Amino acid sequence: TLIYNKIDLLDNTSGKDTFLYKNKELSKIRLSAKQGTGIGILRDHLKTCAGFRPTEETAFVA
Repeated sequence: TLIYNKIDLLDNTSGKDTFLYKNKELSKIRLSAKQGTGIGILRDHLKTCAGFRPTEETAFVA
């Protein structure tokens, strides 16, 4: 996963997409920590990577 911060300086929008690197699909997340845009996208991505599933009962403890 690549995380691009300070998108507010580039007039870019927050978001998430994927790209290929050495035949592997990776995520790219654009955010602005200063403005708070894209933080929710990053939070959801990290939860998914950690195996968090809110609808299932698991051993995950927050």
